[in-house]
Amino acid sequence: MREGGRLFVDQLLLHSVDTVFAVPGESYLPALDGLYAVKERIRLITCRMEAGAANMA
Repeated sequence: MREGGRLFVDQLLLHSVDTVFAVPGESYLPALDGLYAVKERIRLITCRMEAGAANMA
């Protein structure tokens, strides 16, 4: 059975997302776990500020 974070990541893959910019936090740990499971297909770039992540994206 897949969890919500993995379902989210599966949708990112379906839409050909290859890079994600994020500010890691406790509120979406399942999504981070899902991204870790596909680390060879989706590159996660961690940022310190949301504004920086938005500018990079």
